[in-house]
Amino acid sequence: MARFQLDRIANPHTLSAVAPELLRELLRSRWEGFFALHDASLDPPLDCCALTRALLAPRIDVPADLLDALYVVGEGADVGDTLREAAVAHPALANALSDEELTDHDVAVLAYLRAPGLIEDLLVRRRLQARKSFSVFAAVRAIEEHVPLLSGDDLRSLELDFESGFVVMHKGREVRVIAFQAGDAQRYLVWHGEPFRRVPVVAKGRSSSVFVRPETWDVVTFEPATGQLRVNARGVRVVDLYRRKLGLHLTGSEETFSSSRAVYTLAPLLEGPRALYCGDVPGLEDVALVGITWRCPNRMTGRAAFRDSEDVFGLLQAEGHALPRDPSLFQTARYRLTLDGGEERAAEVRLPNVAQVMGDEGGSVFTRFLAARGYVCSDGREGGRAGVQQTLAFA
Repeated sequence: MARFQLDRIANPHTLSAVAPELLRELLRSRWEGFFALHDASLDPPLDCCALTRALLAPRIDVPADLLDALYVVGEGADVGDTLREAAVAHPALANALSDEELTDHDVAVLAYLRAPGLIEDLLVRRRLQARKSFSVFAAVRAIEEHVPLLSGDDLRSLELDFESGFVVMHKGREVRVIAFQAGDAQRYLVWHGEPFRRVPVVAKGRSSSVFVRPETWDVVTFEPATGQLRVNARGVRVVDLYRRKLGLHLTGSEETFSSSRAVYTLAPLLEGPRALYCGDVPGLEDVALVGITWRCPNRMTGRAAFRDSEDVFGLLQAEGHALPRDPSLFQTARYRLTLDGGEERAAEVRLPNVAQVMGDEGGSVFTRFLAARGYVCSDGREGGRAGVQQTLAFA
């Protein structure tokens, strides 16, 4: 969660950007007594300066739920256009948004009051773009291409299974799963608690402490086309819980997604430029090999690398060199992906089990490219560690 700066929204300029009737409805819903206690009346006309003084006065403990409401409204206003699109599609907000003069703060307050949870869900989906490290598991058997997205009772059953696992890990019983379709992939955002933690705080002008259960969001992506399950979560036990339970609810077996298969190989590069063909990968216009690293056969620490070439195969040919014929010597390969429309992405495969690419769209396309050209091992013989760690740096 971003750091909350109360004065970003608790100032006369920002408060006056909200229609007075909406601001009054928001503050009167639960906190009229707090403002009355600090000489800030909510009767018309609203005095935004008095509201600001009540919120920012020293030695005043603002109610935690009021701070949370202001945080959510402020974050919602920051993504105004995206929030408007989501709000128009929401049945509780469609009619309320017919007024074109509503400001971004008006829309955020309306969403907070009429559609609880809408802004939080939107913020979580945006936060997904910042996730970088994924554990990737491949299916041990063929999976139907049209596996339905979990919803309704199926999603609730998945939450109950997660809850049982989290209780054993002392993470509490609170679990919520948001499922949505992202192109060909299914994404599951899992909200849950962490073990209790003691946090030092300032309360009523004195040093104190509170015990809190921090919240966290995990991200799981399932791609039926490649048979891969990608998990972003902290802790081996949590990752394994998602691997087993999503396998059970999506395919009927906890062991559908193996914990010991599908490491990467750079052996296809021995075929030369043919290893870069992408004509059968939707979304890709071109792939270039721009760097490669391998171990020298007779030196444990020796490396040869071409890091700055626009075309490694062309450079090797011009210099009269060739790649080593033993693929077990390869360590890393770097690529330049050109997506449909000409946008470029940097990507890398690092053996035995890391692939990374800049950009959410690029990550999905790169995954399909690796599978199509044989960079994903068909068995675990060439792999060293259990599981596959895939890093996708989302831009």
